[in-house]
Amino acid sequence: LEQVRSATAQPAPVMLFVDEDDPNFMEEAIGAGVASYHVDIATIADIKPILRSAIALFRRGAERERRLAEAESALAERRLVDAAKRLLMQRDMMTEPAAHRFLQRRAMERQVRVAEVARALLGDDEEKMP
Repeated sequence: LEQVRSATAQPAPVMLFVDEDDPNFMEEAIGAGVASYHVDIATIADIKPILRSAIALFRRGAERERRLAEAESALAERRLVDAAKRLLMQRDMMTEPAAHRFLQRRAMERQVRVAEVARALLGDDEEKMP
C-alpha cells in the first residue's frame, strides 16, 4: 500500500485486483488512494468494463475536486473583499457601494484583481498596494 500511496500522490485512477476478500485491507487500500478495488476477476473481458468505469469515476471525482477548489478560492476572495470594504467603511466612513467602487477603481488603475487590492489594503501597507 505504500507504493499505492506514493503512486497516488499525483491523482491517478489506481485499481487493485486481489485474490481474497479482506474488508480491512480494502479500507486501507481505498484510504491509500485506490479508486477501484476488485476481488477474483477471472478474465480480461471482465476487466475492460471495470477499467472504463473506474476511469470515468476518477475523472468525475477529479472534476468535482477542481470545481470545489475553484469555489473555495472564490469564497476566500469574496471574504477578503468584504473585509476590505468593512475596513474602508469604518476607517474612511465610506458607504458599502463607495468602498466597493474604490476597490474596483484601484484594481483597474493597477490592472490587478480586486482581491489583490483588498489583500494589500488589509495588510495596511500602502507600499504593498498593487
